Amino acid sequence: MEEKYCDLHMHTIYSDGIFGVEEILKICEKEKLSVIAITDHDSNESCFYMDKIDTKKYFSGDIVDGCEICCVCNRVPIEILTYGFDKVKLKKILKKYNFSLIKVDQFRLKLLYKIFNDIDNDFYCNLDNIMKNDDSNCCRLYNEACKREKIFDCIKKVNLDESYSEFFRKGINNPNSMFYCDASSLYPLATKVVEDIHDCGGLAFVAHPFVYGEHYLMVLETMKDIVDGIECFHPTGEGKTDWLKNFAKKYGLYTSGGSDFHGYRGNVNSVKVKLKDCEEWLNKVKKR
Repeated sequence: MEEKYCDLHMHTIYSDGIFGVEEILKICEKEKLSVIAITDHDSNESCFYMDKIDTKKYFSGDIVDGCEICCVCNRVPIEILTYGFDKVKLKKILKKYNFSLIKVDQFRLKLLYKIFNDIDNDFYCNLDNIMKNDDSNCCRLYNEACKREKIFDCIKKVNLDESYSEFFRKGINNPNSMFYCDASSLYPLATKVVEDIHDCGGLAFVAHPFVYGEHYLMVLETMKDIVDGIECFHPTGEGKTDWLKNFAKKYGLYTSGGSDFHGYRGNVNSVKVKLKDCEEWLNKVKKR
């Protein structure tokens, strides 16, 4: 029999993706996927939108309602994927969290500017000008700071000069880094998020553990007794999938996975998640 595949981690214009729902569905149809989930950051508006359209017109497979929720675990920002929830209840919970990545970015900007200024007192940027755009403020500040020899030497010294994404993950988001910008007070607690997901009838999965760098094991150990599963298949986990699957099996957790497609990097179905690896829990949730 021909192997069936699923992609349970994708983003649309309802968060930070560049494609609309119909476009995503068409791409998934071309990829001949069997089951998919759209998992926008801190928004399940795609679920309500799909209620208004004939999804089978664009995608012949099954669709599971999904969402990816930003939260914090022991001061480390993480994400929790959720599937099969009551969409009305979840929308109310997300509104209550009142979480915004843009708000977090602006908060971190001021902290990061102080760190750079402590390294080089002559470094100056007009933060009001940088904040004219909605997001990526810290990225713009980082790019300006890298032009300063003292700051760039310091960034290189701790091996954070490869890219902004690397600096963000291992510096800004890392409590052990001199470049850590603590915005944890703005995030909902991961334990509370999982509790709320379960109250909505949904399943909760730790998203892409290796995105959390040196903290991945702490996150897994902290969350293993309260979540339903782990995202074992993800572009950042190349070569480490078997380790995650074994961890999930050891603690009786489901496995999930997806491309984390946003439209501007990677491709739908890029990690080839076999349906049989997720089928047990997918059989328990409602599908479109």
